[in-house]
Amino acid sequence: MKPEKKALDLGCGNVPWNGTGLLEFDGKIIHADLENVPAADVVFDAGKKFPFPDNEFDVVYCSHTLEMVGDFRNAVEEIYRVLKPGGIFFCVATHYSSPKYWSDPFHRRAFASDSFRFTYPDSKPGKAGGNPQKGVNELSHYSGARFELLDLDFSMRLGSLLKWIVKPFFGFYEYWLSTKLFPVWNLRLKFRAVK
Repeated sequence: MKPEKKALDLGCGNVPWNGTGLLEFDGKIIHADLENVPAADVVFDAGKKFPFPDNEFDVVYCSHTLEMVGDFRNAVEEIYRVLKPGGIFFCVATHYSSPKYWSDPFHRRAFASDSFRFTYPDSKPGKAGGNPQKGVNELSHYSGARFELLDLDFSMRLGSLLKWIVKPFFGFYEYWLSTKLFPVWNLRLKFRAVK
């Protein structure tokens, strides 16, 4: 009998992920939060060691949680530790140009498209943050976690038309124009654990 797939909904809050929406999942979902909210199956601080064994989950789903975590690097390393090889890490995070970042008193950080660059494998120079001159990721010494970026998407206040105009040159738009024109509200990043 094939084992049931498992997902961790990290930072479920009062609106837990049900396996539908931005990421489809069919299997058992463990809902976790820092607070003892009714939806939480497990209560713990995502900035500290997770109470799960290595390679426990097929998916870690994290929506608007990492902005509030005290120890971001540890949280990313713990996500990597509990994911199975090839497991999916799906993160929705507030972009630094979003007014929502600045208005939430619990946010400790905002995100850019390359905020996870320190986890990208060295073997992909020039793609997703690798240094094409050296052929290595110059930030990889910060963490042993390794993720391959599978997809990057985002939402904007003015909707999908502007998004599809911006998407082909998002890096340029993000760096030069997002704080001056139309802010990016949220990033949606999908990664695969490289073990």
